[in-house]
Amino acid sequence: MTQWTLIKESLTVIAAMSFISSANSHGLDDIPIFTHAKLIASASITTSPDYEFTYQYSITNSKNNTGKIWSLTLDISTKRAHYKTQDFPKLNTAPLPRGATRSMIENAIDGAPYIGKLGSAVVPLGQTAPLGWAGGYARSGTVSFSGLEPEAKILPGQSLSGFSIVSKYPPSLRDATLDALWFHISDSDEPSDEEWALVADAVDATRIESFTLGPSPEGSLGTYAHWTNFEADVLRLSEINWITHTDVTEAIENELLEAKTALDLKDGKLAKKRLATLRSLITNAPNGSITSKALDLLLINIDVLIHKTPDTPLL
Repeated sequence: MTQWTLIKESLTVIAAMSFISSANSHGLDDIPIFTHAKLIASASITTSPDYEFTYQYSITNSKNNTGKIWSLTLDISTKRAHYKTQDFPKLNTAPLPRGATRSMIENAIDGAPYIGKLGSAVVPLGQTAPLGWAGGYARSGTVSFSGLEPEAKILPGQSLSGFSIVSKYPPSLRDATLDALWFHISDSDEPSDEEWALVADAVDATRIESFTLGPSPEGSLGTYAHWTNFEADVLRLSEINWITHTDVTEAIENELLEAKTALDLKDGKLAKKRLATLRSLITNAPNGSITSKALDLLLINIDVLIHKTPDTPLL
């Protein structure tokens, strides 16, 4: 992590803290314990009049921590910018701490260019959050929920729900980060390299990274790009323990390969028939072999692909 990155992170947290409270300065001797937290996610679909997908999140802070969770960040980077009103869902605002909202369309345009993991744009979306929490895009190709009111922090042993994203982009695997409340004010005007290294370690120690459900980087439903992104996600589900039975993993991957092979041969009808078989296989899998998050990702994408894939696809 570079010094400039650390400076930006410190400034971001300090700026946020000006909204939260006039707390005492934090130093390298009071780094909170933050080793375990749970992020629960689910996805749902609305089909009329257009497809929209809602992602719900709840956060639990372990009672064994001393750090208070104040931020959830999701990677929603994508390759192509779509910032017209019709690219956004009906809900195209982000919450501000005291109940007001701001336009995500304006936020997307004002924040560009983005430098994300998957490209130089962000997925069009809207957000909701509990009172006291704010949302919005960042230039890193992410979207965040930040607790900016004094009470808007998740204490050890507490849980909080009510975080959501709405988008026209279907479910996909996304990186997520939970941050505990911590910042550093140096006693020196010119911190040493050793101090910067300690700050970097402290930032990592107050951060938990995981995978979750979020809007796909590919929003063109039923296209070859949608199929390719879905296939890549499915091949990772066993690796991240969202599918826990080896035989179930193999059956799902093999059936999806058959469907994708038919698509490569421009036989959309056969590809969709294979997807229907895959759907039946998933819904009849042994209890506990597929997590609820994986079921949402699998079944929603399969249903959309069956409906949106042309009988004669254009590759």
